[in-house]
Amino acid sequence: MLSRDYRDIITGGSLFAMGLFVAIYSLSHYPLGKMTRMGPGMFPTGLGLLLAGFGAVIAISALWRGGTWPEVDVRAAVAVIASVASFAIFIDRIGMVPTVAIMSALAVAGDKNGTVKRAASLAIGLNLLAVPIFIYGLDLPIALAKWSF
Repeated sequence: MLSRDYRDIITGGSLFAMGLFVAIYSLSHYPLGKMTRMGPGMFPTGLGLLLAGFGAVIAISALWRGGTWPEVDVRAAVAVIASVASFAIFIDRIGMVPTVAIMSALAVAGDKNGTVKRAASLAIGLNLLAVPIFIYGLDLPIALAKWSF
């Protein structure tokens, strides 16, 4: 049996499906317009079709390339999902700095070599980047820290 690059087949198929969904959704919900007077659906439709095209090229080319079945690290996947979910849960309740610290701790927990020192350094580094960019630069209405429980 021919060995295939399943990782690229899965990735390309996912990109194709997502791009096709975006193109179909934008075509059915927004007017396309004309090339001389583009409507609000022109740009997302074009990007969706472009994404679907790249996904098809990746998936089809992987059919003739050898590869192995990808290993899925469940611990890392759960940690990343929990980290993103914690942002949605805590950002309005406790503010930017503690939320980023919680996200960092959860993300590092997904790494088999993760330590408290790595989580702390990640939290400090991300806060040093996120606070100036999002709170001061973009002037988003997010508190630095608050207690609202």
